[in-house]
Amino acid sequence: MLKSVKGIGNKLLYKAFRHFGGADAIINADKSSLESIMGSKAINIFNKDFDKEYVKSTIFKLKQLNIEAITYENEIYPKNLLSLPDPPPVLFLKGNKTLLNRKSISIVGSRKATLSALNMTKTVVSGIKDVIVSGGADGIDKKAHESAMEYSIPTVAVLGFGFLYAKSNLFDKILDKNGLLLTEFTPFEKPSKFTFPMRNRIVASLGEALLVMQASSKSGALISAYWAHKLKKRVFAYIGNPVEEFEGCANIVREGVARLFISKNQLFEDLSISYEKPENQHPILSYLDKPSTFDELLIKTNYDEEKLTLELTMLELDGKISKDGAYFVKNA
Repeated sequence: MLKSVKGIGNKLLYKAFRHFGGADAIINADKSSLESIMGSKAINIFNKDFDKEYVKSTIFKLKQLNIEAITYENEIYPKNLLSLPDPPPVLFLKGNKTLLNRKSISIVGSRKATLSALNMTKTVVSGIKDVIVSGGADGIDKKAHESAMEYSIPTVAVLGFGFLYAKSNLFDKILDKNGLLLTEFTPFEKPSKFTFPMRNRIVASLGEALLVMQASSKSGALISAYWAHKLKKRVFAYIGNPVEEFEGCANIVREGVARLFISKNQLFEDLSISYEKPENQHPILSYLDKPSTFDELLIKTNYDEEKLTLELTMLELDGKISKDGAYFVKNA
């Protein structure tokens, strides 16, 4: 109900919640007490200026769609979100809500992802045992969720819109695999240029660490990176090929926001995640932690052109590598 009051944003509501201790206490507070916290906006709450019809229709739609709503006062409300200056006063959930307070890793990246970034996303997710959090979008987000499900790892999708607009088959699959969908937006709220940046701060705050798998200089994934850095999370950025598609990743590494990684092994060592080093791996694969051109592999392997061509062809036929433009990429 408080969420429907005009002019009262998340930051002000959280300030009032911390002062009064709960929604009922806010609603029933006297005018002077409200004004001491909310200033001129207090009159809207004191006068009970709620959009009653909107609240009524929202409650009806939540029941119809089998969606649960939780507030700060609920014991399962994610504690990590309370580190935000404007945590959502209400979260709308569908699926396995026990995932909310489990240790998790957030993964973000471009919608138009390169093969090297997609492969590295799958490679990384395959070795993580914690909950995988992402934003449910195409590209890196989708690969992170799908890879998690493939390896029986729980996953959470944070939506940048209300549940009436959650039409992707990906969301049905996440629910079928005992995952969780969550959003701070009521069912009727449409996706917009404002809702996705808000979604990104939640993705950043939920994870113990944030991985940026690909980002151009204007990528929305960078919003998550800056939020995670501000919240004192560990941020890691992958740079693959073609390099120009990872300009945003390079920028946040240069700024000290993120730490660069170019291989799963290096990342897992930084994250203190144990991993099994592959035995009897083909020598060429050890040179493809970072995508490489034919000429680069000639230098690294010291093979002649005929032998390298044959070995690369066999690896490609075995499905162990792929060609991405001029680069050879190790498959997950």
